Amino acid sequence: MAAQAMCAPVVVLLQGSVSVMGVFANLLAAPFVAPATVCGVAAAVVAPLWPFGATMLCWLGALPTLGIAWVARTCATVPGGTLPWLDGAPGALLLTALTVAVVVTGRWWLHQVSLHPVLALAGAITLLAFLAPTTALTWPPAGWRFVACDVGQGDGLVLATTPGHAVLVDAGPDPAAINSCLGRLHVTVLDSVVLSHFHADHVDGLPGALAGRDVGEILASPVREPPYQWREVARWAGARGIPIRDLYAGDHLAWSGVTAEVWWPARRIASGSVPNNASVVLAVRSGPVHLLLLGDVEREAAHAVLLELRRSPAMAAEAQSFDVVKAPHHGSANLDEAFMDAVRSPVAVISVGEGNDYGHPSAKALAVLRRNGSAVFRTDQRGDVAVVEEGGRVGVTWRGR
Repeated sequence: MAAQAMCAPVVVLLQGSVSVMGVFANLLAAPFVAPATVCGVAAAVVAPLWPFGATMLCWLGALPTLGIAWVARTCATVPGGTLPWLDGAPGALLLTALTVAVVVTGRWWLHQVSLHPVLALAGAITLLAFLAPTTALTWPPAGWRFVACDVGQGDGLVLATTPGHAVLVDAGPDPAAINSCLGRLHVTVLDSVVLSHFHADHVDGLPGALAGRDVGEILASPVREPPYQWREVARWAGARGIPIRDLYAGDHLAWSGVTAEVWWPARRIASGSVPNNASVVLAVRSGPVHLLLLGDVEREAAHAVLLELRRSPAMAAEAQSFDVVKAPHHGSANLDEAFMDAVRSPVAVISVGEGNDYGHPSAKALAVLRRNGSAVFRTDQRGDVAVVEEGGRVGVTWRGR
């Protein structure tokens, strides 16, 4: 408990969440700590005299260390094991103050509970009732314009057009996940499906999006790499008779209540990841909501868009008015900071999978977004994230996981 109290404010600075499993995880990991530490120290002492023996000690110490890692990964993936918290220094200070208050008054509260057990139980039940998710009844939120679906490590973005209709931008890696999200939003017709590029985490969920829905067209990046994923998309579309059309910078798209300008791709970039740097970038207007959807563009493509933005007064003016930016490449560190500064917005959405192996979102990306004054909403922490219109104003809500 002491470790949790001391470390939690620092963890908030790093990832904007509070673990409710921390104490339990430390208890499980505690038996492994001593043997790992002893083996490590012994290896350091023995190494100058007997390198082979030190190597054996290192391998021996690796066993309890793997146990600690297993406990950490398992506890990190427990549903509801982390709670979203205010990011940055304000969040750390708030958690510190709350921790101090609990430490100072904890004994008094325990005494009150022992004196009034029935009242304490009633209060606990009431609190649980307030915390219980009600999204099964309240989702989708009224006036939703955009939803970043919780599809794991990938993108599945939905733009509302008319009742029951929507535009889907990418389909995530899992057919079941995107199908469930569209079902929760009561989407029965996809006016268009936009595939920013053909990596699996953006297109492999397409069969789930197409299942049981009318689909008007598929709009996609003209760079058809990786070839296998492109052939799969062509096969799925061909089986349903859905036309595929390439998108290029300068194209104008329009649906009922929604318009979009294609900012990229203008050309093929050979450096970096070719498919990522060929991602379709959309500047979208949906009623009063102005969004920038950045696909998986990396530093090279983002810088090319920045140069075009500096040459185009219309793009430069539009860049000053975004309400929401969907962060590129799930919060990767491979970004162009000057470009992110140029398109800063009050809200940043990161579509990312919990416990992914890529380290997304990176500390660098989070720092850039915070520096630009963006409130960051992550699907790995909040589940489906919705941008809503409330009387001409833009709001954000989420479904929870």
